[in-house]
Amino acid sequence: IFFSGKRVPSYLIGLGMYVIENLLPSIADSISVSSNELLKIAEKKIKNKKYLIKVPVGASHYSITQDSVELIKKKYNLTGINQIYIGQLHGGQYAELLIRACLKLKASGIQTKTLIVGDGYDKPRLENIVKELNLENEVIFTGAVLHEHIPAYLKACDIAIACFEKNNITASKSPLKIAEYISAGKAIIAHHIGEVSDMVNDAAILISPDDKDSLYNAILSLHKEPQKIKELENKACLRYKELTWDKSAEKINALFSNLSR
Repeated sequence: IFFSGKRVPSYLIGLGMYVIENLLPSIADSISVSSNELLKIAEKKIKNKKYLIKVPVGASHYSITQDSVELIKKKYNLTGINQIYIGQLHGGQYAELLIRACLKLKASGIQTKTLIVGDGYDKPRLENIVKELNLENEVIFTGAVLHEHIPAYLKACDIAIACFEKNNITASKSPLKIAEYISAGKAIIAHHIGEVSDMVNDAAILISPDDKDSLYNAILSLHKEPQKIKELENKACLRYKELTWDKSAEKINALFSNLSR
C-alpha cells in the first residue's frame, strides 16, 4: 500500500521488506506485534519467546463540541440513522461492499446516508461505482479529513462500518479504525477477521467475510431495531477502557521490566 503508485523498482521494495521482516527482528531485544498472525511469524524470528508480546493498537478519547457535530450534519444533510466508514480507500478495505449494501438499503426503502471518510488510489473507481448505481445522494465521499476532526464525524453518524477483504494482510491487522470507533462509543458492524473479534469482544455486530449479504443485513437490522444501536454504544464505551494507548503502554513497560531483571 505504501508503495502504490510510486516509481520504486520492485527489487528495492523486496529488499526493504526483507530488512524489516528478517534483519531487524534478529537484532531486537524484544518484539511487540499487533495480532496473533504476526505473533506466529515473530515466533519464527526470535529464539526466546518470552521477549514477544501482542499489543493491539489503541485509541485516545477526544473531546468535541456539539457545534462541530451539527456543522457536519448540516453540511451533509444528515437526518435519521446514518452510517460512516473511515479509512484508506484501497481494495483490501472492501469499501465497495459497503457501497453495494447501500444500493440494497435504497431498494428496501431505507432512507439513509453513508459517509465515506478517507482517500486512496481506489477512490476514483469507487466514485464511479456510486455514479453508475445512482447513489450520489446516499453515499458521500468526504475526502481526507484531519485526524482531530474524526471524532466529530463519528459523533455525527450512528453506525460505524469496518469491512475488510478476507486475505493474509487483513488477517494480520489490528485495525486502527476499530479502536477509534470504540473510543467514540459507536455502534459497530465489522467483518469477523484477524484481530477484530478480540478487539471488540461483544461491542460490535460481527459479520462473515464469506457472506456478501451479511453487511446489508446487519445494517438493515439496526435500522429496523434502533434500540440495538444504543445497546452497542454502551458496550463500546465499556470496551474502550481496555483499548487505550495507556493499556498498550502498560503491557510494553511490563515486558521491558522483565527484560531488565
